Amino acid sequence: MTEEPRRTKFDERREATRADLLALGAARFPLTGYVATRVDDIVAGSTHTKGAVYFHFGSKEGYFLEVMRYRGDLMESSWRELAGRGFASLEEGLAAAAGWLTVGEGLPDTLLLSEFRFAMRDKPPMLAALAGLYERWIDNLEVFIHMLAQQGLVRTDRPVRELAESVYHVTDGYVVHGGVFGSALDGLRGDLIRVLQP
Repeated sequence: MTEEPRRTKFDERREATRADLLALGAARFPLTGYVATRVDDIVAGSTHTKGAVYFHFGSKEGYFLEVMRYRGDLMESSWRELAGRGFASLEEGLAAAAGWLTVGEGLPDTLLLSEFRFAMRDKPPMLAALAGLYERWIDNLEVFIHMLAQQGLVRTDRPVRELAESVYHVTDGYVVHGGVFGSALDGLRGDLIRVLQP
């Protein structure tokens, strides 16, 4: 059995800095978008430097992708909180998942990801990394839909993965229209119910 290397104070500081930078990016990229947000803007007013971002993440693009992974980790933790819960109805299940789906509030990440996708259109490695993130998010949403299916709350004539993708796409559609055209998100929950209900 091999022993894990002993962590030094430097390792702990480096991990703390990385965690702080991820939290800063998660808070600041949504304010002005991917393209308009400079690395200087993200570290402004913090104890961190632009150099720290490049040291930990290599580039603004790499940093953004790691911020999106970090937000995905936060979403996963909300799924763990729902594990094993029983719901009286589909509506109750969607209300419980509102932290992940942000039903009624929109997903700020949707517009950021669309902007990033367009900015990276000529960079296949970045597009592949983004596609990997999408698959992970669908995997996580599939876990929730499967939980609802086990309780008999969602339709069974379509595969659970397909339902998860539909829920994601409907939600994204509402958010994009809300962000671009100022449309209300009032109908989102009802449309999600129509996609999922038996």
